[in-house]
Amino acid sequence: MANFLRGVREWATPTLKESAFLERGVLTPEEFVAAGDQLVFRCPTWAWESGDPSRLKSHLPKDKQFLVTRRVPCRNRVASLTEAAMHETEEGDEWMATHLPSSSNPEAAAAAAAAAEEYDDIEDLSAAAAAAPPLDGSGLAAEVGQLSLDAGGQTASATGSATGADEFQDIDDLEEEGVAAADAATVAAGGQGSGGGAGVLLKTRTYDITITYDKYYQTPRFWLFGYSEEGQPLSNQQVFEDIMPDYVKRTVTIDPHPHLGIPHASVHPCKHANVMKQIVDSMCEGGAEPRTDQYLFIFLKFINSVVPTIEYDFTMEVSLPTSQQAAE
Repeated sequence: MANFLRGVREWATPTLKESAFLERGVLTPEEFVAAGDQLVFRCPTWAWESGDPSRLKSHLPKDKQFLVTRRVPCRNRVASLTEAAMHETEEGDEWMATHLPSSSNPEAAAAAAAAAEEYDDIEDLSAAAAAAPPLDGSGLAAEVGQLSLDAGGQTASATGSATGADEFQDIDDLEEEGVAAADAATVAAGGQGSGGGAGVLLKTRTYDITITYDKYYQTPRFWLFGYSEEGQPLSNQQVFEDIMPDYVKRTVTIDPHPHLGIPHASVHPCKHANVMKQIVDSMCEGGAEPRTDQYLFIFLKFINSVVPTIEYDFTMEVSLPTSQQAAE
C-alpha cells in the first residue's frame, strides 16, 4: 500500500520545468541528466542505464533513466569507525585520532573518520553544512564552498590547470581518477620492486550503487545493493553494517528500486534539497558560482557521510583558503 501511495504521489506531482537550483537546491529532470552526463564523463566507473522497460519514467530519456556504478569495494564495517573513535584523545580544544581503520585508500579512510564525528542524522545535515567552520578547511561546506571560477569562467582548483573535452573544459576541480580505480581497489600487490610476486586478489564486500531522480522531491536519490565476499546478495542486516548507525531504519530504509523493482537500501531524499541549499549558499559566500552540472559531485560527497566505508568515485578537487584568507 505504501508503495502504491508513493507512486500516486509522484504521478500527481507536476514535473519541475523551471530551474530552482540556487533558490531551493533542487533539479529539473533536464538538469539531473546534465549532471549525470558530467559524472559519467569525469568518473567512467559510472554509467547510464534504462532498467526495466515497464518502469520507464516519461520525464527522463529512455536511455538515461538512472546512474549506476557496480562492484564498488567496501573493505571495512562502520563498526571500525566506532573503534577508532574510542582511541581519540582530547587535547585542549583539539581532537586527535590516535588510531584509524586501515585502508589502501587514504582519502576514504580520512573521510570515514571525519564522517563518524560530523553527522548524527540526515535531518541535521543542513545545519552541519551551514555551521561547518571554514577557517581550518574542515567539514563539507568548507570543502565545497570554496570552489571559484576564474575570469575565463573556468573552475579554479588546487592544481590550477584546465582539462577535459570542449563542453566540459571549464571544470578543472573535477579531475578524472581513471576507470580502473574500483577494480584496482580489490587487488593488493604481492611484493614491490623487481622481486615482487604476483598480485593477490582480496575478497571484500562490494556494492552496486544507483542514483535515480525523485520527481516528488525533485532531487537525486541514492540506492545500494550489496554482495558478500563470495558474491552472494547481502541481507538487510548486513547492509546496515555498512551504514552509520544513526541513519539505519530512520533515513536509510529498504524500498523497491523504482527502475528495477528489487529491494534496495536507500537514503530517503526528504532532506536532500535543504542540505544542497545550505552547501550552495556556502559556495556563493565563498565567491564561487555553483552550477547544476556540479550537483552530483557535491551530492555524493555529503552522502559519503552516511556510507563512509563504501569507496565509490566522486572525484572533486577543491581549493581551500587559509585561515587568513577566510578571515579577509
